[in-house]
Amino acid sequence: KQRKNNKQLIQQLTQQDFLWEGVERLFSVTKSSARDVRSYLVSRMNYIAADNLKGLCTPGHSCKENGKLLLTTIL
Repeated sequence: KQRKNNKQLIQQLTQQDFLWEGVERLFSVTKSSARDVRSYLVSRMNYIAADNLKGLCTPGHSCKENGKLLLTTIL
């Protein structure tokens, strides 16, 4: 059982590496830069949610209650 799990893990990692190579070749996005952007966005999630909440239900933008609820849960 343990050997099978190790084999599956190695296979998944190999597939991930292959996909990241394709992403880098097609979009010039490295695994490292994607990790940095994710970290940046997560660290500023409250500010992003607050800004989005301010823009909700203003002229020219949709007004959805479930959107408000989701944004307030982030704050």
